[in-house]
Amino acid sequence: MKVPIISVIMSTYNEEENYLREAIESVLTQTYSDFEFLIVLDNPSNAMIRMVVQQYANQDERIRVLPNDKNMGLTHSLNRALRCVRGQFVSRMDADDRMGQNCLKRELEMIVAEELDLVSASKINMDEQGKLKGKYINSVSPEQMKWLLPYDNMVNHPTVLVRTKSILREGGYRNIISCEDYDLWIRMLCHGCRMKVIPEVLLFYRRR
Repeated sequence: MKVPIISVIMSTYNEEENYLREAIESVLTQTYSDFEFLIVLDNPSNAMIRMVVQQYANQDERIRVLPNDKNMGLTHSLNRALRCVRGQFVSRMDADDRMGQNCLKRELEMIVAEELDLVSASKINMDEQGKLKGKYINSVSPEQMKWLLPYDNMVNHPTVLVRTKSILREGGYRNIISCEDYDLWIRMLCHGCRMKVIPEVLLFYRRR
């Protein structure tokens, strides 16, 4: 099997069926298609989520399903997915958001052209009914990131594209409640990684 350029990783737990389907389909319909899609089932007792994910996996060979034996939490689930990725880059996705159609294409172009270790994008928030609630635009250069990131986490986790070698070098995520991503970005920054946030909106972020 051809080794993909990007590995998209996502963990599921208690999402509504329509949210989950929207999230999965927003990944599968990306304009950039050379990726694998690793979906962790972190709630073994949720038959609906298992059924929905398996249904899409049966239709698209890019999906790899990773069921946990029991609920392990987001940090452990993401690290499990990281141990299985084959791509040069890792993209993060949440199971109740929608990825902008050009997200993977635009972020891959940016991370390669500017020799970055991580790129993040801006977002539009939406409510539980999908109603848009406002744009959140950030534009932060690698030089600005060195000074600003230690004081504020402007990196939108579900928009991140990161070099696999860079995230694995840090040992992945640490089990720090609510800020496992911020902890990882700070560690990467301390070890010389180049990171950037772009103003282009590439995610619809659901507030629940």
